[in-house]
Amino acid sequence: MALLLVWAFQLMGQQTREPDYNKLDLALQKDFGDKFGFSILIADDNKVLFTKSYGHADTLKTKTVNQRTLFNIASISKSFTTIGIFCLIEQDTMKLTDTIGKFINNVPPDKSSITISHLLTHTSGFEQNYVCDGLENANEALTALLNDALSFPPGTGFTYSNQNFEMLAIIIEKATLATYEEFIRKKILIPLKMKDTYFWHEVKNNSNIAAKNKSFPGSMTQRNWGYIGSGGIYSNVSDLYEFIKAVIESRLISKSNTERLFKEYYRTASGLSIGYGWYINDTTEWNTREIWTRGNEDWGHNAVIRWFPGENKIIIVCTNSGEIGDKQITGNRIISNYIADFLWK
Repeated sequence: MALLLVWAFQLMGQQTREPDYNKLDLALQKDFGDKFGFSILIADDNKVLFTKSYGHADTLKTKTVNQRTLFNIASISKSFTTIGIFCLIEQDTMKLTDTIGKFINNVPPDKSSITISHLLTHTSGFEQNYVCDGLENANEALTALLNDALSFPPGTGFTYSNQNFEMLAIIIEKATLATYEEFIRKKILIPLKMKDTYFWHEVKNNSNIAAKNKSFPGSMTQRNWGYIGSGGIYSNVSDLYEFIKAVIESRLISKSNTERLFKEYYRTASGLSIGYGWYINDTTEWNTREIWTRGNEDWGHNAVIRWFPGENKIIIVCTNSGEIGDKQITGNRIISNYIADFLWK
């Protein structure tokens, strides 16, 4: 009996032992190290377990990616906007059930029933028409949004659209009389000391940005509403870890509101649960529950934050891989799946 107990405790120790991250490092270098630039971070809820950068930050391959190299995190920006909205909810400035007409004048009849909740869950009826791209003025962006046709009555369907979060950013500005960037910096970036996180128009003279696969005209590097609220934020894996850790620990909003982020408000035909600014898979190929947010730009940058609460693991990946063969296949998906396979297969 004593021998059986000793064997059982030894087995438990083997099952809980952290994997050899040196093996992961060598495998990542071998399989991906020179294909594109990327940074990774693996953590539990309390500490970083492994983090490293690979590949080059420029097309000429003269600069290697480092831990402070900036990547555009694209639609992960929506998770920042969501926290900003919940900060206003906790200030009693708004409710999830408020319609947009509380903050915006002359809302047309087809959009009069759109609520804050509809915008957060992509159930407003807005389609992905990019109507705010290149617009510098908030009133012009608002007009474009209000004039765009809905694909279904609010609350009756789901269509992923940046326009939901651009509208939320406009509402933040209406409610606070500050710019979206000022408000998010005050509520998130400064408290979490995210010194390597910037907004779209702030990085023009920063030399430590991973290469893009196309150049932008000067007009596109200015502040514009195609990249406010819905995307446009630049960051790195270290700062993104500070963000997700603070979300998990309810340091940005209350515990009860944090829990609301991760509830299901709509389920797609594929079985994906839509939360507030986050997405939930009840099960994965690793037999885990997963909460995630990801983003991808067609000019190369992409990123993902994946939280596996049952396994107490966080995987963060930022890359400039671009689309690899298929529009849905990007470096952040390939690398984060590779890491999950290493951890659990």
